[in-house]
Amino acid sequence: MYEAADILDICQLKAMERGMSTADVGCFNPLLFCMRNPSHAHDIGTRIKALNKWLDVIKERSAAFNFIPLGSYEDCSSKVHGSPSGNKRRETSGEFDRSGVVGEKIKQDTRKLVEIMLSETESNTNIMVVAVVGVGGIGKTTLAQKVFNDEALNAEFEKMIWLSVNKDFDKVELLRTIIIQAGGEHGGEKALAVLQPILATTLKGKKLFLVLDDVWDHGAWDDVLKTPLANVVAQGSRVLVTTRDETLARRMKVVLPYHHVDKLEEEDAWSLLKKQVRNETPMINLGVEI
Repeated sequence: MYEAADILDICQLKAMERGMSTADVGCFNPLLFCMRNPSHAHDIGTRIKALNKWLDVIKERSAAFNFIPLGSYEDCSSKVHGSPSGNKRRETSGEFDRSGVVGEKIKQDTRKLVEIMLSETESNTNIMVVAVVGVGGIGKTTLAQKVFNDEALNAEFEKMIWLSVNKDFDKVELLRTIIIQAGGEHGGEKALAVLQPILATTLKGKKLFLVLDDVWDHGAWDDVLKTPLANVVAQGSRVLVTTRDETLARRMKVVLPYHHVDKLEEEDAWSLLKKQVRNETPMINLGVEI
């Protein structure tokens, strides 16, 4: 996971050194730039080959542990719907599965975020936006779920709403979903200009805690939800955003500093790994290495 992120970071830096604009430096353009540039292609190609080789080794070794394939796990643990492009997308919810959580770190992170959400702030706006940032699969959603289910938080806020945004979110469906979760009715409306006032009326005067999980586009907040919510919800309302992209967090004007989710300590990682193994196995040393 980190090796792949490092490769993309190197490509972005190389592309920016050659004058590519910040807007052009997305996830794929810099990689194509490096692969087409003879001075960088060998280094990046070598890194990718080494990463693929190591992934093959991990896959072979994992057979000894009878791991559940990731695709099967996702099919069982979360709803997967077809997107307009024909791709499958991961849909999360605020339900929290304690069996997959280990270690003291997530407890500390939860306490820290809950304290931020409950803290008094001097602000001209009714809503404070907080971001949880980290690479894919590192546990941002799990942390957000733990915060979302905190007893003190649920006692403080009148409305607790969880929205799974995803890369290919639909503006109309996003508004319809939050209206329903807020206890309102959208009447089958499809126009943003109609749905946004319905949302504003539904949550007017309510102290809101909203989670926007897996955000890839700041427009989900800035263009769709911010306008109907900002001036109608009660003072002290909070929005918790999970995203891989720090630039996106900055554009959403979240409270600084962002909360970064770090990798597990070795002992906690081993505890989590043991929970994913179907059968007992004596190959402890191999498991620790993986």
